[in-house]
Amino acid sequence: MNSLSAESISVAYDSRKIINGLDISFEKSEVVSIIGPNGSGKSTVLRALGRLLKPSYGIVYCLT
Repeated sequence: MNSLSAESISVAYDSRKIINGLDISFEKSEVVSIIGPNGSGKSTVLRALGRLLKPSYGIVYCLT
């Protein structure tokens, strides 16, 4: 079983913190939606989980 997890990640653009201390985990067969208003950090969360942005703190990992 594969899973994608993030533990205590924090992401910032320059000195502006966008995500602070996020813990999240997805199992392989889950369908998940991320909803929220414009500018709330949805795309930033996805970029951090996809390892396109390096968290300033915490770790993102995939277990196989």
